[in-house]
Amino acid sequence: MSEVTPTLHLLQCKYTEVDAMLLKIDQIYHNGDAIVVMGDALLCLDHTGFNNKQPIYSLNVENELCSKHNSLSLSYAEFAQLVVHFKRCISYQ
Repeated sequence: MSEVTPTLHLLQCKYTEVDAMLLKIDQIYHNGDAIVVMGDALLCLDHTGFNNKQPIYSLNVENELCSKHNSLSLSYAEFAQLVVHFKRCISYQ
């Protein structure tokens, strides 16, 4: 069996599309993956679709959109370093 390449999932979609995007992530999510939640999707951080998925990141400049969240906050520089760390990145818009 081949080794799975860790994936960075960038979730940046409309609030009304978060359910559908989380279903897509569920189909390919593996241990070692990470999720960055941006924009309107931040309003859904308490969604059960995020359970058992770690780490979950958000950009610190967007955290004011959601006062209650359990994501790890990233600066733009830290976000850039995270993206470079992963060989595979998928954007959900």
